[in-house]
Amino acid sequence: MRELTVLRGRDIELFIDDKPLFGVTSFSAKEKTTYHNVHEFLSSAPVDRVAQGTEYEIKLKIMAMFTAQISAERAFDLRLSADGEEFTYCGCRAISVERETQGNKNAESIFILTADSLVRRVTDDGQ
Repeated sequence: MRELTVLRGRDIELFIDDKPLFGVTSFSAKEKTTYHNVHEFLSSAPVDRVAQGTEYEIKLKIMAMFTAQISAERAFDLRLSADGEEFTYCGCRAISVERETQGNKNAESIFILTADSLVRRVTDDGQ
């Protein structure tokens, strides 16, 4: 499992279907590969593991006034642009939304998204 975490917001840009995403205070994404165990006949120990596919779990914290930007009804693409690279998470769906309000902090919504695939490309080759 690999994880991408963004620590400083000034260094990145986030887009949902080519529209800028505002009010993001935290972003992290994890790659999860699921496996199927292959067993021999009459054996309890697996002989091999076959990869079934990769799914991506994305956690976004967004200031409460900007939560309408993320659709809970339809799939969308989420693009992150940082330091000459672009990460596009395709087929994102919101699976969980939590509201977080504490006395002296900003009201935030925490979105847990799943994505079907990731496309990574270099946008600036340093020349």
